[in-house]
Amino acid sequence: MNFDLKEEQKEFQRNLRKVCEELLRPKAREVDRDGMVPEENLLELAKAGYMGLTIPPELGGCGMDMVSFLVGTEEVARCCPSTALVASTSLMRFGLPTMLYGSDGTKRRLIPLLAEGKLRGAWAHTEKEGGSDRQNLKTVAVPYEDGFSLSGQKHYVLNGPEAQALLVVAAIGGQEGKKGVFLLELPCSGVECGPEIRTVGARGARVSSIYLKDCLVSRERLLGGEEGPSGEEIERLPQMPLVLAGYSIGVGQAALELAISYAMGRTTFGRPIVTYQEVHFKIADMFVNVDVARQLALRAAWLIDSGKGSHVESSVAKLFASEAAESCALLCAHIHGGASLEEGSDVDRILRDSRMARVLGGTSEMHRMLIAEEVLAGRA
Repeated sequence: MNFDLKEEQKEFQRNLRKVCEELLRPKAREVDRDGMVPEENLLELAKAGYMGLTIPPELGGCGMDMVSFLVGTEEVARCCPSTALVASTSLMRFGLPTMLYGSDGTKRRLIPLLAEGKLRGAWAHTEKEGGSDRQNLKTVAVPYEDGFSLSGQKHYVLNGPEAQALLVVAAIGGQEGKKGVFLLELPCSGVECGPEIRTVGARGARVSSIYLKDCLVSRERLLGGEEGPSGEEIERLPQMPLVLAGYSIGVGQAALELAISYAMGRTTFGRPIVTYQEVHFKIADMFVNVDVARQLALRAAWLIDSGKGSHVESSVAKLFASEAAESCALLCAHIHGGASLEEGSDVDRILRDSRMARVLGGTSEMHRMLIAEEVLAGRA
C-alpha cells in the first residue's frame, strides 16, 4: 500500500493549487459575505480539470481516479470551502449516480456540461420531517401510462436555488418499500424552488427546499429503470463520504496554516507567541488531526481505485475528518485569542465552515451507527 502520489496526480495538484491560490482564495470572503459562488469559479475549476476529474474522456472529462478527486477537493476547500461544496456536490452527488445509472442520452447531454463547469447538479433526498430517516419518504412517484407523477417536498437541498439538474429520491406508488431516483432537468413543470435556507457556514453553497406537485416525468428519468438503485444504495456508494472528507481536510489544513501565520506574527511580552510551548501543543494537535484524516481518506480512495472500496472505510474517513476539521478550527481560534471574535474574519469563517461537515453527507451519529453495524456483523 503506497500513498505516494503519481507524477500525474502531483502535476494536477500543483496546477489546481495555483488556480485556487490565485483565483479562489482572494474571493473567499466575498463569496461568504454575498452567499453566492460565482459562475467563473466553476469555469476556472473546469479549466484546471477538477469539474471533469472522474468523468471519462468520452464524456468530456479527465478520467482520473478517486485519489485525485480527494487531493483536488482538499485544494479547493483549503482556499474556498463554499466553492468546494458546490463543485463536489455537482460532480459526485449528482454526476456519479447519473454516470452509473443514467440513460446514454442523458449522459451525453448533461455530463459534458458538468465537466465544462456549466451545470450545477443537486441531490434531493432529505425531507423536513424525516431528517436522517430515509425509510419513510413522503415524496411519492405515482406510475401512469407514460411515466411517473412526482409530488412531495425535499429539504436542505444543496445547490437547490441554482441547480439546472436534480436527482430526487421518491417512494414508488403501488410498490411497497420500493424507492427510486429520478433525474429532473430544470426548469421543469411541477417543480418549484422554496425559499433559500441561510446556513451557518459555507454560505456561498446555497441551500433550499424543493417542492414537487404533479411533476410528470418519463420512465427514462428513473435511474437504472425498474431495477435501479434506491437513494440509500446511492448514498452507500463508497465515493460519497469522501466528498465531505476532502472538504474537511481542506478546511483543517487552512486552519492550521492560518494559526501558524498568526502565531509567527503575534508578539506578547516581547516574544512571538509561536515560541510558547502551549502554542506548540495546539499546532502539533492540529497537524496530527489533519495528517491522520488525510491518511484515512487516502486509504479509502486507494481502496476504491483498487476495486476493494467499501462504505465503511469511507465513513471512517468522513467521520474522523469532519470532527478533526472542527477541532482544528477551535484550536486556531484559541491561538488567535481575542482576534477570533471578529465577525467576518478568516477565523470566524473557518469556524463556521468546519461545522458544516459534521452534518452534511450524514451526521457523525449516522456514520457511527453504520460503522458499528458493520463491525458487529463481522464485515469490517
